[in-house]
Amino acid sequence: MTAPLLVPDNLASAGVESLFYGVFITLTIAYAALACMRRDGNRRSQPMTIGSAVLFLSVTTHWASTMIRLFEAFAFFEDGQAPTLYYADLTKWTLTLKTSSVFVAVLSGDAMMIYRLWVVWGHNIYVCVFPLITQAGLFVCGIGMIYTVSHLNPNTANGIFASAAGKWITSDFVITFVTNIYCTALIAFRICTVNKRSKVAGIVRLSRTNLTSALVILVESAAIYTTWTIVCLIVYRCASNALFPVADILPSAAGISFMLINVRAGLGWAQTSVGAPPCSSLNFRVENTTMSTAMRSEERYNMKPFELEITESVVRESDHGASDQSKAAFDPGEARDLSRSCV
Repeated sequence: MTAPLLVPDNLASAGVESLFYGVFITLTIAYAALACMRRDGNRRSQPMTIGSAVLFLSVTTHWASTMIRLFEAFAFFEDGQAPTLYYADLTKWTLTLKTSSVFVAVLSGDAMMIYRLWVVWGHNIYVCVFPLITQAGLFVCGIGMIYTVSHLNPNTANGIFASAAGKWITSDFVITFVTNIYCTALIAFRICTVNKRSKVAGIVRLSRTNLTSALVILVESAAIYTTWTIVCLIVYRCASNALFPVADILPSAAGISFMLINVRAGLGWAQTSVGAPPCSSLNFRVENTTMSTAMRSEERYNMKPFELEITESVVRESDHGASDQSKAAFDPGEARDLSRSCV
């Protein structure tokens, strides 16, 4: 650890983290506002709501700890005359709080990815066995990291890059990277499989575009977090002080990745609430519906109010220009679970 660089690195960390935290807060507020527009009170959204709350608290705690350390180093510790000594002391309670909040943010973010995987795969527990094992490993390594870093001797050579703490920190980065790659790949595979089955069955799906959009936002969101995890691992293994600003952004990156998916789902709810066609979700109800076609005639067919408990609505055009509504040829639970995964 290069002591002269501790102060500029931590100053840069405070500024960059504040920027990313602002993005995270914006997404969180947008998600909360869109969630309030929902008309249903389905309990299936509770896990995501709880996960969002935990992630918000952990990311906010980390940012607050960074600000507290900044003021203590330049205003309170030794009357602000020794900021380098303050940042070099790894036993400070504020650093322990920061390390713990990183651990909670990463753990909760990975837990929500596993939850999405479980829902998308129709509550298939066997698909989740591997990420559950890695999650348990992340928990153990996270506890070990917090304990080791908080008990490091301030005079230890290389400080946080010492071998005692290095094994735990490296394990944390690798485990969360593997978990996110595994979950994202299987969720993407599931979505592509459902799309392919419907296409083979000759079904014109109203929600195909939304599924494709969901797949894109899922992959992009996962790419943000996994890329930043790789950067953190590389910087740490190089024993560079750039780790401080890079690692301090990790909780916000996890929050942004998580909230981007939630906001995308929330935009689908908003479209339904303002009267747009309910095609943003694969599981919906139709009431007081009027179906019409203008391809061969201008006749309008009014239908009596009814409620359909279906997974997917498909529009077919008959020889007489009328539109028929039928089910998809694949398992209804597949599409329903896909819609629940982002709720």
